[in-house]
Amino acid sequence: MSSVDLDSRYSKKENKEEKKLRKEKNESDEASKENYHPIPDGEFELIQFGEEPSRGVKIGTEPPDLARKQLKACLRENADLFSWHATEMSGLDPNVTCHQLTIDPAASDVV
Repeated sequence: MSSVDLDSRYSKKENKEEKKLRKEKNESDEASKENYHPIPDGEFELIQFGEEPSRGVKIGTEPPDLARKQLKACLRENADLFSWHATEMSGLDPNVTCHQLTIDPAASDVV
């Protein structure tokens, strides 16, 4: 049975090279695990939009105070442009907004 890599952020060649480099670097290191998800770096501050706790964005705390204040003002001023649910995005062409999963057609269903 062949293994299927579902991480589409790399081409097959890039993924093989990345795995090879990681294996060489961490061959004897049991503690290191493969993690293909981006990991935020640094401290963040949550900018709330309204009363609903799920409506907000995180910004880094590293930029200078003036830049952060300007960014917060811009985000709050344009809060009505954010979509939090698919129902808020009426009029978008499904051919643009839908995604496709990278699935091996030979794979069997698992429940």
